[in-house]
Amino acid sequence: MSSSSFTVQKSSVELVWPALMEHCNTLSLVKEGYLLKLIDVLGAYSALKYLDNQLLVVTASLDRTNFVHPIKVWDRVVMEAHVTQVWNTSMEIAVNVDAIDMRTADMARYHVATAKLIYVGLDKERKPVHLPFLTVDGSSQQEAEAELADLRKASRFEEQDAAPWVALSLTDSPWWVETTREMTPSDANLQGNVFGGVILEQLAQTGRQAAKQQCMYGAVVGARMDRVNFLSPGFIGETIRCRALVTRTWRTSVEVQVELVAVNPNEPEAPRLIAQCYLVYVRMSPLGLPTDVPPWNAKTPEQELRLAGADIRRANRHAERALVDSTLKAIQ
Repeated sequence: MSSSSFTVQKSSVELVWPALMEHCNTLSLVKEGYLLKLIDVLGAYSALKYLDNQLLVVTASLDRTNFVHPIKVWDRVVMEAHVTQVWNTSMEIAVNVDAIDMRTADMARYHVATAKLIYVGLDKERKPVHLPFLTVDGSSQQEAEAELADLRKASRFEEQDAAPWVALSLTDSPWWVETTREMTPSDANLQGNVFGGVILEQLAQTGRQAAKQQCMYGAVVGARMDRVNFLSPGFIGETIRCRALVTRTWRTSVEVQVELVAVNPNEPEAPRLIAQCYLVYVRMSPLGLPTDVPPWNAKTPEQELRLAGADIRRANRHAERALVDSTLKAIQ
């Protein structure tokens, strides 16, 4: 398959679903964890479609997901996924999420989020393999998407050097939030591996609890999920343990660091790191408007490092957004 080449259109898939109360939080807004789970499912489907279902794929990372508008209960959600770039053994998939306001006469459509995910192709022995080369159809839009994917890949490595991950330790335990959950067959694929979307949902749920705690248990909404790295698979029967700690607060938002490990019941003394990420939440007033967040004060040298890294990540996000805007403007 390494000599094949496919087009962007070959990978395009769409999902439409109604936002029901069971998907929502107390504000009647769809939980970002549920949305992230569907984003990963659709992204994986797009990757498999590109590969003609001849290979397996696993989620390697979720690069950036910006939630620009919440989804209200009873709105119709429209999701579309397609490949943007293919490298040696991995590919980037873009998932765009819109929603249609069913309460309005004209059924106005609004943008919700755009996610960029990285998938790795595996053979039947679960070893990385070379992927078919991507050819765009010559449109400036698709060329720009491929160029921006390359820039995001370079940015990931630069950010890791400038603001390295500082793992949670027992000195952080008085301030972290922890959740646990056992993995069942409904959480995994035919190979027994836990779906990436299930992991994303657990990361988001635990991060939300840490953010709510910092916000005096007021309402929060997810603003973005940054740099999710999947480090090893989870399996049926294991218990996943997720820990979240606030790293930085700004005026109305809070960044949370989340780590997830899997515990095998036969080896409880050897937990295995599964995934890690940063999430940003915005505190909301009872009127549904952003409101001030109580400041977070670092208590240890490690927390000081995380606080400084949060400012680097925020500056990097703004620079990346400006680059995307300028690139897209140039092709219009």
